[in-house]
Amino acid sequence: QSKSPQSKSGSVPKSPRGQKQQSPPQLPNSKGARKEVYGFVGWMTSFVLFGAYLMWALLPDSILHNFGIYYYPDRWWALAAPVYFVILAAYGIFIYYIINLLNTAPLNSVNTIRDKYAKQERNPVLASPEAILPVADIPIDQVNRLIFLDRD
Repeated sequence: QSKSPQSKSGSVPKSPRGQKQQSPPQLPNSKGARKEVYGFVGWMTSFVLFGAYLMWALLPDSILHNFGIYYYPDRWWALAAPVYFVILAAYGIFIYYIINLLNTAPLNSVNTIRDKYAKQERNPVLASPEAILPVADIPIDQVNRLIFLDRD
């Protein structure tokens, strides 16, 4: 006789309390689990590549030859490549700043005073002194009066 999980009546076996036995939980088949694996593999790969970079940059040629490594870039690149990447990052930040300046409206543009997203103040005189006023844009003439008006 073969021992199968089904009883003679063909139904699913029950636990001593009379409840159906449940199968063990399955791992979720989601994109999140794959992202975790990819992140871990990328993290480990970066450590291995960094270790290989340090070996190439710091070990003498005789030790690399003992490992069977004969073809590798000149050691000058051990310093030049990181410097190039730092300069590239600095240029990237500078270009990003310049692009933002080019996309900003000039100071004499009407859009710097009021645009479609501006929230106008609604009669703050009627509010009680203890009230917290709603969020609103301060008109440019009021800002100029407070900042540039001589208080002599």
